[in-house]
Amino acid sequence: MVPQDVIAFANKNPACFMATMDNDQPRVRGMLLFSCDEKGFIFSTGKPKNMYKQLEANPKIELCFYAPS
Repeated sequence: MVPQDVIAFANKNPACFMATMDNDQPRVRGMLLFSCDEKGFIFSTGKPKNMYKQLEANPKIELCFYAPS
């Protein structure tokens, strides 16, 4: 479950970086969050994309959000 302060921060600052794994190599890309709620984070990608294949193989990711000052 996602804490309320994280939900508010993510929805206010949707620009982020997502790290996935491609076998044993990390892959990081800039993303825009579609939405976030208590169930988790929602992003969009297509099945032909490498990111989709990486998420299918290993759904563990890291997110780094950007908040302009």
